[in-house]
Amino acid sequence: VVGPGVIIGGETTIGENTYLAIGTSVKNAINVGSWCIAAMNSAIIHDVDCGKIVAGIPAKVIKDNIEHGVFKKN
Repeated sequence: VVGPGVIIGGETTIGENTYLAIGTSVKNAINVGSWCIAAMNSAIIHDVDCGKIVAGIPAKVIKDNIEHGVFKKN
């Protein structure tokens, strides 16, 4: 799902069940894995592995181990 105002660069791959919140920007040639969430106004400049929540400028992982919409204990 891509929220309003999201900017996605060319040759970028977005995985299944991934949510890019309002105002997120993704640099060219970035891979964002499945089951990821990017917080509002994040700037993704590096690949994001599956099951991560990222936030910030530049985006950093703030939570991992998300699978099928459920947070798993580390």
